[in-house]
Amino acid sequence: MRKLTPQEIKTTRHEVAKYIRDNIKKGRYPGFLEIKKEFRIGLHTYFKDIAHAYKVAGLKYKRSNFWREKRIKKESIVKKAVIDLIRTENTKGIKLTRRRIESRVGIALFHYFKSLREAYKYAGVKFEPHFGPRTKEERKQTKRAILSYIKKKVKSERYFPDIHEIRREFHVGTDTYFPEGIREIIKKAGLKEERFSAFWGLEKERRLLKIAQHILEQQGYEIISKQNKTGPDIIIKKNGIIIPVELKAFRKNSYLPTRLVSRNPINQIKTYIRKLKSPFGIIITTAEGLHPRYKNKVPKNVKIWLHKDVIKIIPAESSFRKDLEFIAATFPNFNSETKIRKIRQEVIQYIKRCAKQNKHPITREIQKEFKINLASYFKDIFEAYKLAGVKYPEHKKRMSGRKSSKEEKKKIKTRIISFVKKRYNEGLPYGYNTIQKELKVAIPSYFSSMQEIYKRSRI
Repeated sequence: MRKLTPQEIKTTRHEVAKYIRDNIKKGRYPGFLEIKKEFRIGLHTYFKDIAHAYKVAGLKYKRSNFWREKRIKKESIVKKAVIDLIRTENTKGIKLTRRRIESRVGIALFHYFKSLREAYKYAGVKFEPHFGPRTKEERKQTKRAILSYIKKKVKSERYFPDIHEIRREFHVGTDTYFPEGIREIIKKAGLKEERFSAFWGLEKERRLLKIAQHILEQQGYEIISKQNKTGPDIIIKKNGIIIPVELKAFRKNSYLPTRLVSRNPINQIKTYIRKLKSPFGIIITTAEGLHPRYKNKVPKNVKIWLHKDVIKIIPAESSFRKDLEFIAATFPNFNSETKIRKIRQEVIQYIKRCAKQNKHPITREIQKEFKINLASYFKDIFEAYKLAGVKYPEHKKRMSGRKSSKEEKKKIKTRIISFVKKRYNEGLPYGYNTIQKELKVAIPSYFSSMQEIYKRSRI
């Protein structure tokens, strides 16, 4: 293999940098494989990694740009397909429902349009709810059936079905029959005093958030953010230190944690402490105490404010006391835990089936398959694989967001060097693509360039 001169490296770098700049001006972000194909080079011979190539071009590299470009392109194609389908079927006198559109195009409509009405609006076709009015008697029968279904669920399972379940069960829009929403359903079903629905679950969370905000400010903490979708419920700051806060609205006579071990609040807050690099984290809960099993297992960097601790901070005349008692007295939804166990089992079986076919789904693929957030059911992807009795592939660890330990990196480096030496002695290919394909590793994660590998292999 001929050694490149400094001038040749400099010239190629300049050409690659110019290619990157020209493409970005057109709104495109060339990636590793595209540059490699365009210039027929091993990119790591000239740059440390793709981010370095962008830096030489005077630009900042962001992975999100590539996903954004791909997503926008896909959205425009799917939207056009839906609009064309609605228009075509309309010329035949057929008005497609949401289910039929999703079945024909193979998508979830709400990922691309706010509603079916919006899709029809973009297609320039008049939208007719339910595509044919029902008679008064039919509407009354449906209404009675919905209320009867809810009463039965409440009586037998102590569980209040949410709006989405009612829609799936009766194939109707609940707004048509109950314009005031969940409150009207509760009232007409004679369940005004019952407190165990999805609505009350959200109400409990809302009230606990208000209480937590009040007591944290009383303690001198500054609220940075709240109700994060993918992080802690509240992030606070004091003396320049960032602290995660997790809220758990449990019944007064319940223990913490009351859920599956891998999903318990202590594990959750430990994850947020690690991500935010905080010295400690806080759990604010209305639970009465800790589960006996965990009393001596709470880490020193996790502070737990139980019902008795919270009520001491709130003044006796404050309205927050009533909110606290409301949360503590609200009946829990037992059905949710049953559902969690069921989904966990389905995910485990799915991983086992895939492993038999020599496939190893990553977090994103599992979430897409089951339409869930995996973090709500398992500690991480590694726990799911462990419970399935399947070893998680080494080459996919970098895709999961988990960093390899120093010991793991050392082992992989040794494997790569041994592989190159062996192939060299046997007269077989031992280049960049061969190493990645055979060993299933990302070379940039372990070596700065191929020259470094050859140098260490002494070839």
